Amino acid sequence: MTEQAYSCSPETDLREAVQIMRQKQVRRLPVIDSASQKTKRAKERIVDTHQPEVFETTLQKTNIWLKQISGLLHWDDPQKAYHGLRAVLHALRDRLPVAEAAHLGAQLPMLVRGFYYDCWKPAGSPAKIHTTQEFYDAVQQNFTADRNVNPMRLTEAVLTVLSSHVSASEVEKLRGIFPPHLRKIWPGSERTVDLSDLV
Repeated sequence: MTEQAYSCSPETDLREAVQIMRQKQVRRLPVIDSASQKTKRAKERIVDTHQPEVFETTLQKTNIWLKQISGLLHWDDPQKAYHGLRAVLHALRDRLPVAEAAHLGAQLPMLVRGFYYDCWKPAGSPAKIHTTQEFYDAVQQNFTADRNVNPMRLTEAVLTVLSSHVSASEVEKLRGIFPPHLRKIWPGSERTVDLSDLV
C-alpha cells in the first residue's frame, strides 16, 4: 500500500541498510534477491569451485606422456604429440583382441583412455595386419597432423613411453600377442632412444 517501496539486496551491508532506512524514514526494508543477482552468485560459486582432483591428475599424467613423446621426437608441438599418441594407440588397439584392448585401456590415464576408445569398433577387432609395414601404414593413415612423419619412429616413440607407464606384465602380454615377425615394432627396454634424426 506504500506508494514508494525501498529495498536492499542480500549483499547490502547492515550499516548501509540502516542508513537507507534513516534517509527514507522507513521502519522495514525488504531484502530482494533479483534473478540477475541469483545468476551472478551462481556464476561466482562455479568460478570458486575447484576442479575435482581426478581431472587435475589425469591432465598432469597426459601432459607427461605428451612431453615425453615430444622429447623423444624433438617436437615442440604438444598438439602434434597428441595426434601421434592417438594414431599409434588406435593402430595398436585395433590389432588386439577385444579383451586385451580393454585390459590395456584400463591402465591408461583417464584422458588418454577417452581418445583411445574414440571411434572404436570392437566387432572388427583384431584387424588383420601381417607385416610391420602394414602396421606403420595404419599409424600413418591415423596421423593427419603431418603427412611427412616417419610412422616407424613415431610408433617407436609412443610405444617407448607406453612401456614406461603401464605394468611390465602388461607390456610382455602385449608383445606376446603379436606374432614374432611383428614384435619388432616394440622397442627394447634396454635401448636409449633418440629418434629425431629420422622424423
